[in-house]
Amino acid sequence: MKKISLFILILTILANVISFGKTTNKTNNKANSQNQISGTRYGNRNVGYVTKPSNWINFKDPNSSPNTVQIAIDPVNIVTLDVIMANGQATSNEAVLVTQDKYLNSGIKKENIKIKDVSLNGYKGKRIKIDFPDGTVYTVNYIDYNGNIYLITQEGLPEYQDKLSKVIDTWNPVR
Repeated sequence: MKKISLFILILTILANVISFGKTTNKTNNKANSQNQISGTRYGNRNVGYVTKPSNWINFKDPNSSPNTVQIAIDPVNIVTLDVIMANGQATSNEAVLVTQDKYLNSGIKKENIKIKDVSLNGYKGKRIKIDFPDGTVYTVNYIDYNGNIYLITQEGLPEYQDKLSKVIDTWNPVR
């Protein structure tokens, strides 16, 4: 039974990872403001919330999970919120290694993948950053909270990474 649960968890992680790192289309919900950027709190109780700047758009990737909430500067520079309902059966460490293996197996060179510890508003986890050959950057923050793994992702062009990071830094799982 434990092997089946682990297998299902790994499949869930892979399904979430497969939908990320693409520049297609994406969507979302609503809320209030936080941190040093102004805007509206945006997200939901499943994936958490970030502050959405007023000039950003809602975005929907048709390949994303049903929980996914996304906002964007434009169709290339995107912030994605998602969750893996792990029920304490997996951690951000395991999730980041699955992501690393996926991209290594797809041909991304090891030197273009960086993993490190991360803390977003006091919530701890792991971060993986991937520099793609086309010049785009893909960063996933896997945060362990309440037995689940939250995915707070930014993807896009290098010159937009600071703007995307400022929104990511406003993430909170409960408000």
